[in-house]
Amino acid sequence: MMMQDLMQHTFYTMEQEKTFDMSGCTTAANTSLTVPSTAGLEVGMGVRNKVGGTSAGITAGCYIKSITNATTAVLSVASGSGNGSGKTITFGN
Repeated sequence: MMMQDLMQHTFYTMEQEKTFDMSGCTTAANTSLTVPSTAGLEVGMGVRNKVGGTSAGITAGCYIKSITNATTAVLSVASGSGNGSGKTITFGN
């Protein structure tokens, strides 16, 4: 667990240790990400193209900015070339 003192406030953040792949994801040329289920996803979780898989257009350093509903999340950066449906994406840091 990391502790930071910022402007007289103490924040605790848990380091992420889980990484997993999810297939059936859809990216577009925007920050929207559609997944079969957002269960297990967390705000701040890293998002990247699956190593050895077809590119989903995920930009390096991208993370989940917010979770909209049971099948939609918002990315920190719009996806680029390679976006489309049926993609496998790796989540976690």
